[in-house]
Amino acid sequence: MLIEIRRFPTLPPHTPENDRLDVAEGTTAGEAMHILNIRSAETLILVNGVHAGPDRILNDGDRLAFVPAAEAANS
Repeated sequence: MLIEIRRFPTLPPHTPENDRLDVAEGTTAGEAMHILNIRSAETLILVNGVHAGPDRILNDGDRLAFVPAAEAANS
């Protein structure tokens, strides 16, 4: 299944081609972070614009966004 990836420019530049990541059904947001080499302790996770934890199971077509915690605190 394909999910859309959004990341803040200061995060590691591991965004997949076309901002899409092909993952298996049942993949969690935390597993996607691991695939993209993004450290969860420093990052706020959003799924379809809503705050989510790393255990959130992703669905086909979800928009998964990563925002550095420091940036989230400043907004």
